[in-house]
Amino acid sequence: MYTVTPKATVTGGCVGNTFTVTVSVPVCSSISITKSANVTSVNKAGNVIAYTIVVANTGNASQNNVVVNDPLLGGNLSNPIKTGNSDNILEKGETWTYNGSYTVLQSDLNSNGNPANNAGKITNTASVNTTELPTAKTATANVNIALSPAVTLVKTGTLNINGNSISYLFTVKNTGNVTLNNLVVTDSKVTGPITLANSTLIPGANTTATASYAISATEKVTGSVSNTATVNGKDPLNGNVSDISGTTEGNNTPTVTNTGVYAVDDEGTLNAVTGGIAVNNVLVNDKLNGNQATLANVTISQISSSNPNISIDPATGKVNVLPGTPVGTYTLVYQIEDKANPGNIKEATVTIHLVTGVILAADNNGSANSVTGGTAVTNVLGNDNYNGGAQANLSNVTITNGTNDSNGKVTLDPATGAVSVAANTPAGIYTLTYTITDKLDASKTSTATVKVTVASGALLAKDDSGTANSVTGGTAVANVLSNDTYNGTSTAPTLADVIITNGTNDSNGKVTLDPATGAVSVAANTPAGIYTLTYTI
Repeated sequence: MYTVTPKATVTGGCVGNTFTVTVSVPVCSSISITKSANVTSVNKAGNVIAYTIVVANTGNASQNNVVVNDPLLGGNLSNPIKTGNSDNILEKGETWTYNGSYTVLQSDLNSNGNPANNAGKITNTASVNTTELPTAKTATANVNIALSPAVTLVKTGTLNINGNSISYLFTVKNTGNVTLNNLVVTDSKVTGPITLANSTLIPGANTTATASYAISATEKVTGSVSNTATVNGKDPLNGNVSDISGTTEGNNTPTVTNTGVYAVDDEGTLNAVTGGIAVNNVLVNDKLNGNQATLANVTISQISSSNPNISIDPATGKVNVLPGTPVGTYTLVYQIEDKANPGNIKEATVTIHLVTGVILAADNNGSANSVTGGTAVTNVLGNDNYNGGAQANLSNVTITNGTNDSNGKVTLDPATGAVSVAANTPAGIYTLTYTITDKLDASKTSTATVKVTVASGALLAKDDSGTANSVTGGTAVANVLSNDTYNGTSTAPTLADVIITNGTNDSNGKVTLDPATGAVSVAANTPAGIYTLTYTI
C-alpha cells in the first residue's frame, strides 16, 4: 500500500490532496536441491564417499523450517554452510550447503548394491521440505561398485624327519573385495579330504589346512616331489573363484619338496679265508635329494652286524671282512644321515656272502717195519690242497678218520695228521681212509686213502751142527735159533719173533727138532751116524 500526494510541476502550482494506492504483489515459493559424490566408484569396505548437498531458494518467498534428510548420512542434516545471513530462514537467493560422508560396508560389496541388491551401485537420495513447500524435493547420487572376487593358495611342503612322508601346509587367502564361501582345497597327492579351518573368508582373511603324503620309491630315487593343489569357492553372486597353488601368492609355481637321503641295499661276495673288502663303497647307489650321496654330504654309521668280523668303515664306506671268518651269508645294517639336515636318516642292509675255494685230499702211501712199528706217513695233509690251491693244514681243516682194515694196528692221529704203525704189526698192506673238512665251510669235504705197507727186515736161518751119545742120547743143539738173524739185524730171533717149522729129516724119528723150544734132541740107543734135518723159520 502506497500514499500519494500530488504536486504541480509548473510555477505557481498547488499541492493536491493525498490519496492511497494499494498494489497487490504475487508470492512465488520455489527451492532446489542437488547432490553429488566425490567418487564415481568404490571397490572395498572402508572406502569413504563424500557427499555434497546444496539447497537453494529459487523463489521470492522465504522458506521456514527447512528439513534436509539423507538416510545414508544419518537422517536429518544440520549445520549447513549458509550464504546471506545466518538465521534459520532460507531467504530469497540464499543457498545452504550440507556435507557428509558414508563409509562403504562389506555388506554393500557382498550384496553388490545399496539399498538394492545386485544393482551394482550405492544409491543415495537426499530430500528437502519446508513449511511453505511440504512436499519433499529429492536429489540422487550414484556411486558404482567395482567387484573383484579373488583367492590365492600357497602350498608348502616339509620333509618329515623319517624321510618317508611330506607334511603339506595349504594357506588360502581372500585377496578380493567380497566374502568367499564354500572354499575347498584338492590335491592329487592327497587321497583323503583336506579340511580348511574356515570355508568362508572375508576379504583379506586367510585360513589353513594340513595333509600328509607318503613318498613313493620312485620319488625317493629321483629326489623330489613336485605338484600343485587347487582351491575352489563361490563369491556372493554364486560365481566361481579358484586358484592353482604356488610358492607365493603371486605365482602358480609347483611346490617342490626334496626327499632327503635314500639308502639302497648292497650285496657282496668274498673269500672267507683271505677276507678283505666285500663292498668298496656303500654310497655308490645311495641318494641325497636325487643326487649322489657322498661322504661330503652324508655321514655313515653302523647300526648292526651279524658277525663281529664284518664292519663298515664310516670314513670310506667300505665293508671289511676279517680273514678266517666262517663261510656263510651275513648282514650288516648301516645308516646315512644328511649333514645339512640332521635327523634325516635312512638305513640299508648289506648282504655279504663268504665262500671258500675247493679243497682236495690226495691219497698217501707209507711203510713201516712190522717189528718195531713207527710212523708210516708223517702228515697226510702234506699233499692236500685248501681253498683252491693253498696248502691244507690243521689250522684250516679238520681230519676225520674213516674206514680202517688194520684192526687198530695202523692209526691216523687227527691232531697231527700222522699215520702210525704199532710194533709187532703183522706184515701186510693196510688201508685206511680219512676226510678233511674246511673249518670255515663245513659243507666242503674231501676224502682220501692211505695205504701202509708193513714188513719186517731180512730173516736168515743158519745151519747148525751138534753131537750126542748114541747110547744115552741127549740134546745135540740147544736152540737152532741162536745163530739165526732176524729183521735185518745180527740179533737172533726168539720164539716170540718167529715160528719154527720142521722140514725134512732122515733120522727116522730118532733125531727131532722141537718147534716149541728150538732144541734138537737125539733119542737113546740111536744108531751111530750122521743125521740131517731141515727147518724153516
